[in-house]
Amino acid sequence: MSNTPELLRDAISDLYMLKLTKDAALVSLTYLIMDVASTFDDEVALMWPSDLTFMKIIFFINRYSPFVDSSLSTYLVLVARHTEVCRGLWITLVSFFMLGLFASETIIIVRTLAIWNFDKVVLAITTLVTGGALVVVLTTMSQYMRSIRYPDDGLIAVTGCSIGISDKEGWTLFVVVVIMETTLIALTILRHLQMRAGGPKAGPVMKTMYRDGLFFYAIMLGISIGNLVCMIAAPVAVSALVQLPLRVIHSTLCSRVLFNLRKAALRSSSLSLTLDTGVMFNIMGLDSPCHAGPDPLGLRSFDELNHEIDSC
Repeated sequence: MSNTPELLRDAISDLYMLKLTKDAALVSLTYLIMDVASTFDDEVALMWPSDLTFMKIIFFINRYSPFVDSSLSTYLVLVARHTEVCRGLWITLVSFFMLGLFASETIIIVRTLAIWNFDKVVLAITTLVTGGALVVVLTTMSQYMRSIRYPDDGLIAVTGCSIGISDKEGWTLFVVVVIMETTLIALTILRHLQMRAGGPKAGPVMKTMYRDGLFFYAIMLGISIGNLVCMIAAPVAVSALVQLPLRVIHSTLCSRVLFNLRKAALRSSSLSLTLDTGVMFNIMGLDSPCHAGPDPLGLRSFDELNHEIDSC
């Protein structure tokens, strides 16, 4: 049984740090609402008209699952005052957190595979990295859930739910994400260099993909490093400080990258139907202007799209 008076004294001394975590949750939710509101017109114009495909479903999971994460996190630190409520909601929060990250990573993986024409070597590399990541994630998540110790109601009534949760055991999850994204950006850069050296010429859509991909990776790498520092070295009260901002920024940037690519594809198709235009219709789970048949997954390679465009 926990020593509540002693824990309360320790918790009160960390209340100012705990407040930072609460503020981060509120700021993340506010930013998410503002970002979705500011880009909602793009979503309606660029995403809604197309048929429902696997990639379109992934897009909407990436786009809107952070609302669940942010709302639950805010409720946990501001409202939840009982151990059992804290336990149940935290498990739900972690589950949606991982689901959203999976959706975001799926978009990046499919984009990378598409620009390589689903090359067998590249497919093997991404499969190996993704498979290894899933094994690590599932193993770590199982250990992490078993290691969580929730304080009693007396402590939670003062501090909220987050004071009882230490994230030092879960840092490997975020290292795995960094490794995956580093592998994918390296493959993207390699393809870009290959095209510059005499391969298929990159059009405006592909150039947008490279530019936004590097920009996305640089931002997420910086935030991920800050998150790992907090998880490993910071006091328990602020160990989760950067996690929700990282999750929200990851989702919103991924959505904005897709919107930018879709706009570039439409600008290109208004002049001429190019190969990279068709690829972006494909990657985003949208209808290609020349594609009349069913394509529930929305996954085709450069070569398949090239043949389709030639016969258009």
